[in-house]
Amino acid sequence: FQHDLSIVLEGTYSQIQRYLQTIELMAEQIYWDDMVFTIKKYPVGTLELNVHTLSLSKELIGVY
Repeated sequence: FQHDLSIVLEGTYSQIQRYLQTIELMAEQIYWDDMVFTIKKYPVGTLELNVHTLSLSKELIGVY
């Protein structure tokens, strides 16, 4: 089963980059679908991130 998740984050480019690196290092597999980073007012921007997980269970798995 594929479980889709949309996340919206706000911060500087470097803050968003650190968050994405943390997600990549997690034990749980999260697959990136797409992302859009838009500057709101320099240096702060918004990241719209769409990801998904895969599991054998129909229920959404926990993301920490």
